[in-house]
Amino acid sequence: MKRSPTWMVRRLLLMSPGEVLVRSMRAVRSVADRWRTRKRPVLACAGEFTGKEFPAGRPFFDLAADDRIRSAARNTYTWDESPARAYLAHRLSFFAFQGKDFGSAIRWNHDYSTGKDTPMEFGPTLDYRDPEKCGDIKYAWEHNRHHHLVELAKAWYLTGNEAYAQEVIQQVGSWIESCPYMYGINWASSLESAIRVINWCCCLSFLRPGIGSVVERSFVKKWVASIHEHLRFISRNFSGYSSANNHLIGEASGLFVGSLCCRFPESGQWIRKSKSILEREVLRQNWPDGVNKEQAMAYQAFVFDFLLLPGLLARQNNMDFSEEYWARLEKMAEFVNAVIDEHGQVPQFGDDDEGYVVRLSHQPDIRQFSSILATSARLFGREDFKAKATGNDEKTFWLTGQTDERIMGTKPRPGEQIRAFSHGGYYIISGGGARMIFDCGPLGYLSLAAHGHADALSCVFDYNGRAFLVDPGTYAYHTKRRWRDHFRGTCAHNTIVIDGENQSVIGGNFMWTRKAGCTVIHSSDHRIRAGHDGYTRLPSPAIHEREVRFLSEQNAYLIVDNVIGAGS
Repeated sequence: MKRSPTWMVRRLLLMSPGEVLVRSMRAVRSVADRWRTRKRPVLACAGEFTGKEFPAGRPFFDLAADDRIRSAARNTYTWDESPARAYLAHRLSFFAFQGKDFGSAIRWNHDYSTGKDTPMEFGPTLDYRDPEKCGDIKYAWEHNRHHHLVELAKAWYLTGNEAYAQEVIQQVGSWIESCPYMYGINWASSLESAIRVINWCCCLSFLRPGIGSVVERSFVKKWVASIHEHLRFISRNFSGYSSANNHLIGEASGLFVGSLCCRFPESGQWIRKSKSILEREVLRQNWPDGVNKEQAMAYQAFVFDFLLLPGLLARQNNMDFSEEYWARLEKMAEFVNAVIDEHGQVPQFGDDDEGYVVRLSHQPDIRQFSSILATSARLFGREDFKAKATGNDEKTFWLTGQTDERIMGTKPRPGEQIRAFSHGGYYIISGGGARMIFDCGPLGYLSLAAHGHADALSCVFDYNGRAFLVDPGTYAYHTKRRWRDHFRGTCAHNTIVIDGENQSVIGGNFMWTRKAGCTVIHSSDHRIRAGHDGYTRLPSPAIHEREVRFLSEQNAYLIVDNVIGAGS
């Protein structure tokens, strides 16, 4: 959706004076950057590649015991070569694409969903939200995250087939040539740059044993130089103020991973800066009970991985994060453990763009939240996490380097009828083989509440593993505005609508100008009562209160709604 003057005014009203000043300064800097980069600069990494660009410890994966790892990947974790074969033929699967043929040469500045070529304008000022100019930016960006290249690099490591390694080299080289520094859609978002860096570092981890033989050092030098360009871009374009949500965590994660996997003159400075951001934001953006403040389950997983990967890499290089950092990650996994069902599914609260940081398992039936629990079971010694993690998880295997399925240590599973996540505002009421999740949380995070939905006092319900009351999820992000608004609006959720209005007022695709506030009035071991003030803005102001009870004797749930106000 192209930015309109109305959108600009609304956006400015949600900024502090400090944010307006910083954004103005960045706009001035962009003019200077555009002038300096009219011609493609020399790649930034100087000197010959020696191998010392990598850390002394393992980057991500312990690849020393080749035979043991290959056997475990194939037999225990049922690694399948077919996804890599498809990627070798440029057949990619994401969003609505299933085995989509991307042609003999992948076009990195092209939206394959609309057939539109995106412009090679100066990236930082390119309006990628305009579908007339850039098509559907989510589709245009997704293959540029290079998740598929990790699978190709892994396939080379597991099979020894040099065609896989050569395909990684060809695609990375093509990307570098097609996406000059600071130009085009791939230099419009520092978050996208961060995700690409993380996946590139995973690729280099798998390809590392072949550097100097299968992979020429001269190419690795060029690749590492492009990583340096990415890190410089990220370090100069951190999200801040009203935009300092999951993007900031993702950018810091990419900067940390790239700076530690590849040594540059700025690495020490970048590592300290990004680690400081991550240590601060893990507490700032996640409630003490583990609920991510975006109030969106997809971002619970997205942020978890952005925090997990730097943490694991830091441990491998003797610069571990704090106990508070890991404790908050464990709390995030506890929330996932509380809301996941026996099929590995979670309610679709809030926005979901089907985004991943890194896949590491490209099986079609991958279960993202079960994978979080599998990894967390090993990291935190939690039998209760393992019980909800279905099957052996390949991603956990690569991240933790463990093949032993025994979990050392345990913490008791909660036995109360109501499981309260009072900071995040979710109450899970269980009984009689059924489960109801009552949403009493805030709309979203910061002044934009960008990924929240107007779902105050909504309920989802499942019985004997079958869902009956559901959250509708998300339609799209940057296209088809009418349906974008419908799916995040109140009428799409299991709660009361008054006068056909949303509880909160939509100001843009990722913006709410007025936000309903939720308050829990009563909480006990058998009932929850809460209310919200979203409709006090109406000509006839009203307050919606809802009480949810489990009646054990009748083996039934009771929902009682009260609308308090004057008028009709």
